[in-house]
Amino acid sequence: MNERYPQNLIITVDDFVNSDCQKIINNIVGDSYSEYWSILSKKARERIDNGELKSGKILWIIADACSMMLNPNSKNEPFKPFAIMYQTNSRSAIVDDFTEDEIDFFENILEFCSDYRIKSRFADILWLKKSPKNIQHIEIAIENYQQFSLAYDNILDDSKSAWERAIKLSLWTKKSLELISNNLLAQFEKVDFADGYYLSYIEELLLLSQVDKRHYEEIIDKLELFANKFKTNKDFHRARSYFESCKNWTDDIDKLNKFIIEIAELYVLEAKSVNTLASGHFYENAIKEYRKVAGKHREKYDININDRIDEIHQEMNKSNLLSLDYMQPMDLGEVNLTELTNYSIKEVSDKNFEEALYRFANIYSSKDVNKLHKEATKSTEKFSISKLFGATHFASDGRVISKRAGMDFLDKESKDYEDSIFHEMVQSYDLEIDLITKASIIPAFQQLLFEHRITKDDLYSLCSTSSIIPAYRTVFWIEGLYFGFENNFIVSTHLLIPQIEHLVRVKMKEKGIKTSTISTDGIETENGLSTLLDNEKITEVLDETILFEFKALLTEQIGKNFRNNVAHGLCEVNTLRSIHAIYFWWLCLKLVLNNVPNGEDNK
Repeated sequence: MNERYPQNLIITVDDFVNSDCQKIINNIVGDSYSEYWSILSKKARERIDNGELKSGKILWIIADACSMMLNPNSKNEPFKPFAIMYQTNSRSAIVDDFTEDEIDFFENILEFCSDYRIKSRFADILWLKKSPKNIQHIEIAIENYQQFSLAYDNILDDSKSAWERAIKLSLWTKKSLELISNNLLAQFEKVDFADGYYLSYIEELLLLSQVDKRHYEEIIDKLELFANKFKTNKDFHRARSYFESCKNWTDDIDKLNKFIIEIAELYVLEAKSVNTLASGHFYENAIKEYRKVAGKHREKYDININDRIDEIHQEMNKSNLLSLDYMQPMDLGEVNLTELTNYSIKEVSDKNFEEALYRFANIYSSKDVNKLHKEATKSTEKFSISKLFGATHFASDGRVISKRAGMDFLDKESKDYEDSIFHEMVQSYDLEIDLITKASIIPAFQQLLFEHRITKDDLYSLCSTSSIIPAYRTVFWIEGLYFGFENNFIVSTHLLIPQIEHLVRVKMKEKGIKTSTISTDGIETENGLSTLLDNEKITEVLDETILFEFKALLTEQIGKNFRNNVAHGLCEVNTLRSIHAIYFWWLCLKLVLNNVPNGEDNK
């Protein structure tokens, strides 16, 4: 972090008590940690500029403590920086930035703090950092996290994370959850249908809090009531979500099957309400839901489930199978880098979250592969002397990964000629991706993170409705995309590459294209992504442009070859933090968002 005050400046509890820092905190108008950080950091700068160094430092370190993002489920790293700036190789504060003296300062002023946000944050930091651990710190954190408002307007503004943290800390230290679960249950009972998803947020907290089983039936009744109301309003996604929640509160097989049937039929209703691009996806999910009902139970309900599966399967076959080329283009034209960067930032600025995210995902439109081929051919023939000789390409560890033969310009139908053109295309693509990621995607990404907090709940609502994601793979996509938003592209790359391979395989199977190989001894093995992308029928599934991108990024030795290098443990850390790893994550986000029904309306 930049030096904002003398590093050897000592601050004490007396400096805090005798200053007006407490008054400044108490007068903050705002409900979120981000607002606390914004106000306190501004006041800190003013104090430092006026030479009031001690109060300035006090306000700075409290602002830094408020700036961190809370991950309530992590025991070891519950606090993350809210911003990482790649272009300047800097980031916002993390717990390890605080010195021992500053941690001691937090402990000393804890009893003087009356603001529950500050007090819970200090106590949680102290529980994490102080050694030996003091059980009072966790008790203070749990008590003050419960002071966060559970009102509709506050639930996603730090409150849900705060209550989750209180529950997790209680579970880890074996403290009673009775008070927490009773407070949540009282809030659950007060929720009105007009509040939409709000009930589900409280339900998630109730589930974590291990509420007494005698309340299960009333919880199910209210969830089912809301589900049916959303169904009547044709809000199929929310209706399914509430029926799914009902399943959390019963072990009765007939009730579980009843909810499964409801969810399956909601998928059918949604399939009939959307265009054919996505209807096949919803029919497929309906069949998958019905198959969750065990065979011995399939004939005991009002409908014969086996017959119903056959009916839905016929409807699915009538629908157009999903293709991956539903990519909303955004042609930027020819602009210089400064204009491109400014344009990209402006595209996502001052927008609501949904619109900003959609615009970010479409900030760049991939160059058509046919255009790329023409440009490569023109370039190759223009600088033909260099292409008369072969070329050898090496990996960073010295391995020969690709060779290009010298070109015979008289035989443009030869494999060597096409290989050379392809090499040129990949190299051109590589340069363009490097440029567009640095000048456009990263600036827009940083602006998006500056203005919005992206949670797994946000990603769930997108991934669970995207027609490219099978329901049983939703969690993988959520985690992969989430870690990208956390600037952890090492994890995102490892999670998303297998999902792309699985997606290609599933779509090929839907088209009846064989994806496996049978050996002479009768063992059937699924083909890897490289083989799948080289299948002669792959263009029936993938648009040629996205096919080229997948090859250049994931499977070609001359390209980044991410899939094979990751699978064989050949990727170094820097490779998975590279521009191309960021671009691959962004491309996955684009695929997901542009296949959300009516997602184009956000544009």
